[in-house]
Amino acid sequence: MRTSSVTEFSNSWLNWASNNFVQNRLPEPANTVDEWSASDDTAMEPDEMSRGASVPVKDEGSCPVNRRREEFAERFFSGNAESYDHIARVSTLGLDWWWKRKILRKIPNTAYRILEQASGTGILTCKIARLSPKCRVTGVELHDEYLNIAREKVGDLELSNVEFIRGRAEDVILKEEFDCIVSDYLAKYVDIDLLVAHAWTMLRKGGLLIVHELTRPSRPLFLLLWNVHFKFLKTYGNWKHPEWNSAFNDVPFLLTRTQWLDELTRALRANRFSDIEIENQIFGASAIVSARK
Repeated sequence: MRTSSVTEFSNSWLNWASNNFVQNRLPEPANTVDEWSASDDTAMEPDEMSRGASVPVKDEGSCPVNRRREEFAERFFSGNAESYDHIARVSTLGLDWWWKRKILRKIPNTAYRILEQASGTGILTCKIARLSPKCRVTGVELHDEYLNIAREKVGDLELSNVEFIRGRAEDVILKEEFDCIVSDYLAKYVDIDLLVAHAWTMLRKGGLLIVHELTRPSRPLFLLLWNVHFKFLKTYGNWKHPEWNSAFNDVPFLLTRTQWLDELTRALRANRFSDIEIENQIFGASAIVSARK
């Protein structure tokens, strides 16, 4: 992990938060979760989201539009692959590295075939392949620009046990049986019922499904810090990385409305998964869910 970029970002975050709180002038972004929640026209029950219903949002021009949550992924990850690794580090204050380490620890040592859904730039893919050089790792990713970077990493690291497939994670069904299927930062964007049903089809008996995703904290203090953090990310995006403005603006809303953790638990039970474990991470900022076929 490149600690210098995280340290620089953290110092900027602390200075920004201190100045805004001390001067009592915390800026209000144009599209906040509170504004969305206050409107009866944009209210939606979690069950509607779990069925893949349209998500009520406001576009850049503040006009209400309906967007399916799969479309958020298209919008968030367009034209920004080059800066993704950096954003993953700094936007999580370095916790991305820690969370991926926990995912790696959950993958069985005996796993031979491993599937990563929404493999992005291959950060986790390469970690899995290097940790278990005798296994075969398949990454599924929708965006060509992300796939290109992932393939470059695999080449630079001279990894011979990795392959990539272009496609939407929840739509791809492979004939091979997998010992483990993992995903990182995917659950909030997809039709979870479909994702879980297809995972059941591709896992061998006894195979393990591991899902990691961001969450909205429930404790008041952590929720306050979470909201402040995303407000800072919007400022940081405007300043340094405007290609991430869309994600920084809409991710808090998406996490609030999708209720992905409850949806995933219901889907796992409906598809007869067992040994379901939910591991809430530090500050309530993310969760790792695992279940066995």
